[in-house]
Amino acid sequence: MLRTMEEVLGIGSMNLNDAAATPMTALFDVKQTDWDYKAIPSDLLAGTQLPIPKPSGRSVPHPTHDAAYWAKETQGMDFSVEDRVDPRGFNQILWRGLMGGRPYPSASDGLDLRANRKQLLQKYRNPDQ
Repeated sequence: MLRTMEEVLGIGSMNLNDAAATPMTALFDVKQTDWDYKAIPSDLLAGTQLPIPKPSGRSVPHPTHDAAYWAKETQGMDFSVEDRVDPRGFNQILWRGLMGGRPYPSASDGLDLRANRKQLLQKYRNPDQ
C-alpha cells in the first residue's frame, strides 16, 4: 500500500522495503472483476513463538542478528509513536544489520524495476552472478 501511495504522489521511496514492493496498480483498474487476497505471513515469523503455521517443505530463515543486537543499535530511538524515529538513521541501521559491509546506496537511480523482478532480486541477493 505504501509503495502505491508513493507512486500516486510521485514521491521517492522512504526505505528499501517499500522500494522493493510491487505497487498495487490493479487497484486502479476500473475493469478489474476478479479480486482475491490471501494474507501470507513472512517465513521469518514462522521461526518465532508466534502462532504462525510453519512453511510447508521449506526451511525457516533465521534473522541476521538477535534481539540484543537490534536493541543496542536502536538504543535511544523513540518507537512509542509513529514518525518519531529518524528515517535516515533507522534505514542506515537496517542496512548495516542486513547487508553487512555492502555500501549504503547514496541515491535512488530512478530505474523502474517492476519488470523481471524475480531475476533482478535474485541477482541482487547473489551479487557474484
